[in-house]
Amino acid sequence: MKSAVAVNLASPDNTRNVCHLRVIAALLKEPRRREDIDRIGGYSTGPQLIAELRKLGLDIRCERISLLDRDGHRCNSGVYYQTPDDRLEINELKTMRGAK
Repeated sequence: MKSAVAVNLASPDNTRNVCHLRVIAALLKEPRRREDIDRIGGYSTGPQLIAELRKLGLDIRCERISLLDRDGHRCNSGVYYQTPDDRLEINELKTMRGAK
C-alpha cells in the first residue's frame, strides 16, 4: 500500500510545481535555513511553500536555532529538514518514477 506522501506526490497535479520540486530536492540533500528555502523556491515566502508541501503529505520539520545577525544581535532562525521516514518515501517514489 502506498503511503500518503507517495500518493499525493505521485499525482501529476501535485508534482508540476517547480518551486516544490526544487525545495524537495534541496531538502533531500541537507537541512536548509528559511532564507535558503526562499532562494531555492524562487520567492520570499518560504514558510508558505513549506506549508504547501506539508499539505501534500511531506513531514517537514523546523528546528529553531539561535544566531547572531550582521550587527551582532542575537536572533532566531528556522532550519527545515525532512524526517528519515519522509526522506525514504521520497527516494522510493523517485525510484518508482525513474527520477534521479
